Amino acid sequence: MKKGLVFLFGVITGVVLTFVICGILFSSNNRLSGITLYEEPGEIIQENSLKVFQTLDNGMALASDKWDNITVLLWCEEGQSFYDDQVLKASKDECFRQIGLYRYRAKTGMKTIPVVAIEKK
Repeated sequence: MKKGLVFLFGVITGVVLTFVICGILFSSNNRLSGITLYEEPGEIIQENSLKVFQTLDNGMALASDKWDNITVLLWCEEGQSFYDDQVLKASKDECFRQIGLYRYRAKTGMKTIPVVAIEKK
């Protein structure tokens, strides 16, 4: 009887651990790795328009200003989508605000760019 209970508890523990590990693995893959979000909103990006030059699989996009002085990762809110060559303009009551950093490996080494969201002023 005692061996049966030990076996049953072992099986239950194994099933629970499998679900926990799968949950951790799948939840970390739905956003890009390398993103660090700030606890408080960061500074306002002074540009009033950004042009998307590459969309990513998770809905986010890489964009730059018209002079290519700054490259940013556009944060994708629920229900929002971006497309290549899209020009985003901030209205008078909106701004581009830095909410974090994105680090990624490029051919020339590690790059760090701001993560930006469109927010109300």
